[in-house]
Amino acid sequence: MRCALLYLESGVQIMNVFLVGNGYDLHHAFPTSYINFVNVVCFLSERDNEEFATVGKVLGNIELQNKDEFIKKCYNQHFEIYNEALLPQEEVATVVDGAKKSCWFNYFRKCVSKNIKWIDLEKEILTVISAFEAFFEQDGALTLSNNNVIFDLSAVPENKEHRFIIEKFGFFFEEMSESRIGRSRMMRIKDEYVVENVIGSQVFYLDTEKIVSFLYDDLCDVMLMLRLYMQLFVDGPAKEYARREIKPHWPHLPTPQSVYSFNYTNTIELLYGNNMVDHIHGNTNSDIVLGVNPDEHDEVYSIDTTFLQFKKYFQRTFSKTDLSFIHKMRFAKKTPRSNDTTLTVIGHSLDITDKDIIMQIFDSAKEIKILYHSDSSIKNQIKNLVRIYGKTGFDELRDAKALQFLPQNEIEWVYPNQ
Repeated sequence: MRCALLYLESGVQIMNVFLVGNGYDLHHAFPTSYINFVNVVCFLSERDNEEFATVGKVLGNIELQNKDEFIKKCYNQHFEIYNEALLPQEEVATVVDGAKKSCWFNYFRKCVSKNIKWIDLEKEILTVISAFEAFFEQDGALTLSNNNVIFDLSAVPENKEHRFIIEKFGFFFEEMSESRIGRSRMMRIKDEYVVENVIGSQVFYLDTEKIVSFLYDDLCDVMLMLRLYMQLFVDGPAKEYARREIKPHWPHLPTPQSVYSFNYTNTIELLYGNNMVDHIHGNTNSDIVLGVNPDEHDEVYSIDTTFLQFKKYFQRTFSKTDLSFIHKMRFAKKTPRSNDTTLTVIGHSLDITDKDIIMQIFDSAKEIKILYHSDSSIKNQIKNLVRIYGKTGFDELRDAKALQFLPQNEIEWVYPNQ
């Protein structure tokens, strides 16, 4: 009672705030990693003549489990629920159709390795953008031959990775033929992706705007696939847990008054009944964000908007996924002394790809606790914070925010009447 009086007399509002990343869902044994997504989608697309009635029919498949050990772990943890969670066939068909048509997904599936994470996927998007920037700079390599516009792929700078990407995303190539003269590699460009400078001038340019538009629309198809995947294989089982009133318990964690989530899933809302969640990059009920960070090209003195729609800050603004977050940050800046905020970071690597959001959330906290699941994870989190703040800034952060690194506890699942 004395503590309550002190709370009221001081006028300080004590807040527990969570910042969660993909590791939060993974710690609940849900298949939300990049590799899980690719493996499951490939499994479904290779068996599009079969019908899988439940989540368990997919994730319980031995062949898929042998390919993906974490999916096996997920199934062993949740098999009872998975075998009850239904798979809507229309949504499954949309995912399969996207996998067969999408240039981006077929590129991403070739990038799978045991250690690749979502932040690595963002870096792959940046690599593709860089390849097309180099490609567009070679406009002068277009020539006219037998009324066909030809591009000499060997004109692309000596970068094998860029050449590989341009060929894999060759939706604008009609056909390819190998020249016998020198080392040239000639590609015919589809008419709809070529613009003549002046009619009759015989001077041609790539229609870069149309190519970029196709690339972005294709990436949006992957976003839809990803949103539906999370809806089917994570939110669906979580709803079944909620229906059966089976709840997870995370020992020694306070109940948060506010949650900032980088996840697309609604795990916190469905399993914990907490609706005070801001999904900064969208969720399964709305548009989602999948892109890259701003760079020097986004500054006024050198702004280049060619690939602007691939930037996360553009997508957040366009889709309005961060409006609530912006309002809360504005309030925190206006009333810095009204909140005694303890921030707990769970399942987020603190990679520099989310630097702009991380710094705003960290700056609004009085105390920061970062949970880690292994020695390697705490090492990476420290390295990433140094990359974001610099050595001096990191030292200041430790002192100013009482920064602590704490091991995360295992989750206990509580059944009704238990």
